[in-house]
Amino acid sequence: MLRHPIDGRTITRAKDESAAAGTVLSIHGSTDEPPMSVKGRWTSDPRNLFDVVIAVLIGVFAVVGVVSDSSTLHPGQRVADGLAIALVVVGATALVWRRHVPITVLLIVDSAVAVYWLLGYGAPQAVLGLPALYAVAVYSANRRRAWVALVACCASVMLVAGVTLFNRPSGFAFLDA
Repeated sequence: MLRHPIDGRTITRAKDESAAAGTVLSIHGSTDEPPMSVKGRWTSDPRNLFDVVIAVLIGVFAVVGVVSDSSTLHPGQRVADGLAIALVVVGATALVWRRHVPITVLLIVDSAVAVYWLLGYGAPQAVLGLPALYAVAVYSANRRRAWVALVACCASVMLVAGVTLFNRPSGFAFLDA
């Protein structure tokens, strides 16, 4: 038996534990394991794999939406190019971390969608924004910060959508198509 160096409590080792060099004793009788590898961290929890699959599916749907919307251009709309697809991929890739840092993911997705609209690409990217909004509502630990982020991002999307729609010759008429 050993004494804890700070508070003097008794520390016991489990019978099958060896006194290997480099292990740190705890008051619970366990050792301090080396940190998990990145692969181990992502594969240990099946929800992480689910998040990757969801992000890939959303990314595929968003890219298909961008490419198909580019086939029918409205006045003032740019043809989807590599930059449009890159913005969509950035937004979809951020969704992988939606459980861990939901507010940051919302800010990344909101920024990607805002740049996408400001550059004159036409397809609305709700398929990217809605999962990010949901993640903030469900997974955010600080509710006040979550509300501020939700209101700020929704207001910025409405502002950018208003600016881009008012700059088009047809205004809101293309939404009827």
